[in-house]
Amino acid sequence: MKPSLRTALLGAALFLGPVGCSGGHGFLGGDYAPKGNITTVNATTGSTIVTSLGSPFVVSTGGFTIGIEETNYDGPYTVTMTAWNNGFNEPCFGFVTPTSATARTVTTNPSSHVNTVTFSAVNANAPTAPATQPNPCVANGTDEETAQISDGKGNTAYFYFVFG
Repeated sequence: MKPSLRTALLGAALFLGPVGCSGGHGFLGGDYAPKGNITTVNATTGSTIVTSLGSPFVVSTGGFTIGIEETNYDGPYTVTMTAWNNGFNEPCFGFVTPTSATARTVTTNPSSHVNTVTFSAVNANAPTAPATQPNPCVANGTDEETAQISDGKGNTAYFYFVFG
């Protein structure tokens, strides 16, 4: 009787071990903390996008979408435009939301476990620009913008891009 009980317990441990720890959750459903390795991916291709202040992502259209991923975390993420050098008080790119066409901050909706953010050139024709001043929000490679990505758990990453 003892060998069969030992065998049953070993079998249960082998079965419950992977089940209890699968899907980014700990034993018996306890959550692991986010790893802090926030990455951005091309929403179309799924490839990782690595950017830095000296090597920004080059945007060639009036809008683009990125995905946000992190180990042990499904979102939501808050994305805020934090820096730009276009000479205006608004970044060239922002987020189109149901309540505001020029929002500087957006929060992802992780209900489908897909955290995507769409950037749009909502300020491309800044109303404060005099008619004689060229619009800096054009594809000339001079307007570099920075978006801060936060998981709300103390982890932050930055996404740098230039309209080129």
